[in-house]
Amino acid sequence: MNKRDHLKLAGGKADASETGAVETTVDRSRSAIIFIEFQNEWLDPASPLNRLMEDRTQIDTAVENAAAIVAAARQRKFPIVHAGLSFVNDPTYLLFGGGRGKAGLRGAIPRARRWRDPQRVAFHEPFVPRAGEFVVTGRSGASVLTNSNLDAYLRNNRIDRIFLLGFVLHVCVESTLRHAHDLGYDATVISDAAPAFTAEQRDHVLTHVIHHFGKCVTTEQFLQEFGATQC
Repeated sequence: MNKRDHLKLAGGKADASETGAVETTVDRSRSAIIFIEFQNEWLDPASPLNRLMEDRTQIDTAVENAAAIVAAARQRKFPIVHAGLSFVNDPTYLLFGGGRGKAGLRGAIPRARRWRDPQRVAFHEPFVPRAGEFVVTGRSGASVLTNSNLDAYLRNNRIDRIFLLGFVLHVCVESTLRHAHDLGYDATVISDAAPAFTAEQRDHVLTHVIHHFGKCVTTEQFLQEFGATQC
């Protein structure tokens, strides 16, 4: 085990060469970009969830960056995955036992009565899925891989490298990163396209969490590498 690995296991912060750039040319045939919860529940200004975002600059920047990424991905036919959350067909939250006596999101979501309005769970432009883009179904956890069809899609298409962005960094993005790591995927978080509620939450994940489970790049770094990749 080298010095860098010892540093990571000890909880040390990885340097820019480890987390600040895509290390190898992106192979589109083995990669996918996973857009997590770009839905009206987060992006509609009237939504109560939108008001949880205390750091408005962070969310506005993230949405702008994500829009640039989805546009570039569509232009270059990079595999796109839309991972939303929906209880439209389970409005009493039977999946979570109605939320009674449940801790965490299994209790919070039923209490707030969110993610069951068809208009609220709809994907927000420009993130509305298009033909040829994969839409995750069956999800039942904070990780978009939990009980969903995403793992089967990735494996059936020989995809082993994934890029994560969306809502929110310290909950569903982080949960997916950890889950993907344990399933053997090479996962990279696009840091400025995955907002947290506060700057402190974002800094904690970027400094103390990500390097244990994957990599981290900015939108600019990803698009620079992405743009250099030949079709």
